Amino acid sequence: RRHDDPQGRARVPLGLDLVQAPLHRRLAQIDQIGTQPHHDGLGLRVAEAAVEGRLDQIQAQWDPRPALGIVMAAGGYPGQYRKGDIISGLPTHEEADTKVFHAGTAQQDGRIVTAGGRVLCACALGDSVYQAKLRAYELVHQIRWDNVYYRSDIGYRAIAREQQR
Repeated sequence: RRHDDPQGRARVPLGLDLVQAPLHRRLAQIDQIGTQPHHDGLGLRVAEAAVEGRLDQIQAQWDPRPALGIVMAAGGYPGQYRKGDIISGLPTHEEADTKVFHAGTAQQDGRIVTAGGRVLCACALGDSVYQAKLRAYELVHQIRWDNVYYRSDIGYRAIAREQQR
């Protein structure tokens, strides 16, 4: 738990970047994650330095732009869900300011397939939360598998707060 975050968010390593995510939250509350600054890509080195007790030797830059992540789940999650559905439409190259994090995936016969309830998280940066949302949903709409489920209202509270400023 972070002492400076009343919602108990912690920085956790996902892929090669660190993103800020609330722990112990279900899919229904995932829209809370998207508006925190994120790391510039040094996540692996920061994680290694933390494990080795050398955080005082690392210089990390945090991008202040809003980020938004949309969890793509297997249909039926959090209850019974299928595994082994072939995932298509995954990005073949890294695009600036977007990333797809794998959570419940596996490789089977040279293909990426579903292997868990929360399968992927499509993330994007933007100059506003609204722009980050548009870019993240562009990623979501490119990725497909049988019975995929994702919420369509991610970020609406943050966008409303942003528009009130």
